[in-house]
Amino acid sequence: MTIFKRNRAKNVRTKEWTAGAGRRPKLLAVMVLCIAAVMLISGCGKPPTLGTTVKDYDGFKYLSDATLKPGSGDEEIQVFIPKGSSEYSSTNYVSSTAKGVSITLKTVNSSLVDNAGGAKEYIQKYGTISSPNLSAAVDEMNSVKKTKDENSAYATGFQVLKKYDNSYYSVCITEFLSKIEVEKKEYYVSGVVKVNSDSTGDDTGGLLEEMKSYYGMKMYWDKEKAKEEADKYTKNPPEYTRQYIGGFVVQIPTGWAKDNAYSKSSGSANVAVFGPNGKATEADNLMAAYSMISGGTGDYSSSDFERQLKAYLNRAYNGVTVKTAAVDSPIDGGKAYKVKLTKGNVSLNGYLVFGKYSMIMVYNAGTGQMSSKTKERVENMFNTLQDYSAAKNSKSGSTTKTGGIISGNDATSERWTL
Repeated sequence: MTIFKRNRAKNVRTKEWTAGAGRRPKLLAVMVLCIAAVMLISGCGKPPTLGTTVKDYDGFKYLSDATLKPGSGDEEIQVFIPKGSSEYSSTNYVSSTAKGVSITLKTVNSSLVDNAGGAKEYIQKYGTISSPNLSAAVDEMNSVKKTKDENSAYATGFQVLKKYDNSYYSVCITEFLSKIEVEKKEYYVSGVVKVNSDSTGDDTGGLLEEMKSYYGMKMYWDKEKAKEEADKYTKNPPEYTRQYIGGFVVQIPTGWAKDNAYSKSSGSANVAVFGPNGKATEADNLMAAYSMISGGTGDYSSSDFERQLKAYLNRAYNGVTVKTAAVDSPIDGGKAYKVKLTKGNVSLNGYLVFGKYSMIMVYNAGTGQMSSKTKERVENMFNTLQDYSAAKNSKSGSTTKTGGIISGNDATSERWTL
């Protein structure tokens, strides 16, 4: 009986162990699922994307994490930026540069985006890419688009810029605005990515691929176009560059600059004088006088306005022969006049242009007859004149190139026959 009991007990223990062995795979499966769930919640095990938080993620070769603080509270936004030798960060701003790629990130309050009309409209109105770069030989911006998930708006652009040694390089630009949620609060992250043709290398492509994975969009980089355009302008620099003057954009010859000895800025008397290397001479000078005006010009007919303008010039320049003639304005909704003021052998030849609330006169002053080259420069200054606001608004979806030259032999040069 004793032996039987021992065997029975042994058999019972054996049956229990056998049953336990059957439950072990099930227990392990449950444990694996639990671990997988924890990893899923924390983001471990898969590449992070903008708007997620992953602690100690080291799966990127070219990106490292940084932190943005969208407000005054404890909320934080984890972002991944290029690992680089140049990094800067503040509370709601971070930037980094590596392998020819730079990025600038900042947080934007959702109310600002809503007031602009949405993410696309925000980029069009306030984006860095939408502002004219007056120092660029080529300044392009494509229309603003949205990603497939509708969480981001973005635009791409292309610029050709001058270096200190007078050669040129290209920059491919991507600007985006992405909506994310942090602790049940909605924020936007604004980013500007620039790829500099002068600094890219073998690892640039890999870096851009990781950025595409993280930010959810392809960062614009056209290696062939960048090289071709940089070489083109290095060999043949644009003849004219752009300048901002009193709310207007004018073109002056490349290599010219403002001559501070003759330029004036004092209340209503604002005159910018330009010459080669900042030294205006009688033979080589361009001038721009500009001012705000107290009322709009649209209430006057062209004939009435011209008559009043001529009477004013005759009073203001007593003893000076004044000639005016109405011409088509380069400013939408504006009025323009060809003007020639002569006293003895000194003459002032140019154009007076009125916008809605501002005016500008572009001209040359000298003795004797103007050379054909000077005429060409004044003609170009007038015909390419832009209101800065209009230049900004028209940039989206268009191309602006500063190298366009208007020949002095064109029909427009006949305006000089007075």
